[in-house]
Amino acid sequence: MALHMLKEHKLGAGMQVHTRLIDHNRLVFISFTGRQTLVDAQIGLAQMKALPEYRPDLPEICDLSGVTSDNLDFKDMGRLARIANEATLDIAGKKQIALFAPQESVFGMCRMFATLCDITPGKTRCAAFQIPAEALAWLGRTEARFEDIPGFDMVLR
Repeated sequence: MALHMLKEHKLGAGMQVHTRLIDHNRLVFISFTGRQTLVDAQIGLAQMKALPEYRPDLPEICDLSGVTSDNLDFKDMGRLARIANEATLDIAGKKQIALFAPQESVFGMCRMFATLCDITPGKTRCAAFQIPAEALAWLGRTEARFEDIPGFDMVLR
């Protein structure tokens, strides 16, 4: 059985999305780099959900440390929060998404997204972090760095 799957998506406006299922397919790790737009985020999320072995109840880490500019407004964030919650309507428990954004402006957008997820009907809970260890701890993990997660450095092609 594969430890994880990886998809790399080069999207519009110079954005890239790397999606991995790691830690024996128990954790989704998705990283966004470049200029982030609503369309790019929607395409990246749809492609992530198309990964073999992806399940909507898997916890996620969204690494936004490579985002160079965030071109999402309140309305866009609301759409993304609805997409995240619609995917979890039929799961038994709660879905957790840890948003890692060390840059102040992107961190602020992540906090807004987390609030919108919390008030939108569904079972998705998000929280924004500027320190990897805090994001991991919120997900109930013991690692201090993303690189310490089993399978993080392996790429299956």
